[in-house]
Amino acid sequence: AMEKPTFRNAMRRRRCLVPADGYYEWSGAEGRKVPFFVQRPDGGLFALAGLWAHWMGADGSELETATLMTIAPNAELSLIHDRMPVIIAPEDYETWLTGEAGDAAQLIRPAPDGSFVMEPTVIGRGALPKPSPPKPDQMSLF
Repeated sequence: AMEKPTFRNAMRRRRCLVPADGYYEWSGAEGRKVPFFVQRPDGGLFALAGLWAHWMGADGSELETATLMTIAPNAELSLIHDRMPVIIAPEDYETWLTGEAGDAAQLIRPAPDGSFVMEPTVIGRGALPKPSPPKPDQMSLF
């Protein structure tokens, strides 16, 4: 992030934490990918490393944007994907949020093996049911 012009300024000044209780990764051959839900073994919350920015659009509109930092996975998660989000440990929150950019950059590393469990899951992608058409008003014969 420090080398990429798109993220350099945000890495210096606009780091954030995004709370999560899990995330999804897809694994497998194209067209046959299986979703996996990745979470802590205890199901608890953890913090994803993020960057945010304030932009002025060409039309003068203001935009607030954010991105999640990713990195090559640890050994366990490499079984399902070629990247994972950067996880910031509670003891490192202050360094990530307010420390020098170089110190924060040292926190961009894979989570230790054993930090997460992954389960294949199903994600509902079906279309919402169509509402029944309204019944026309019927006139009473009596």
